[in-house]
Amino acid sequence: IALLLAVVDRTYVAPYATPGGQLLLLVVVGIMALSIWAMDRVGRTRPPRRLLAPPETPQ
Repeated sequence: IALLLAVVDRTYVAPYATPGGQLLLLVVVGIMALSIWAMDRVGRTRPPRRLLAPPETPQ
């Protein structure tokens, strides 16, 4: 979407051409990357221990 906006309407993305805009864009992209990393980490939880485990069978 950002690339489409950059091609179709350059005035919309013009503020990001300044050093301050680049810094703001870096902060926003960093927050997005950290959010995706955190969601991935939360999604990798171990399954909880079973309360009623089956009896152990001797081998």
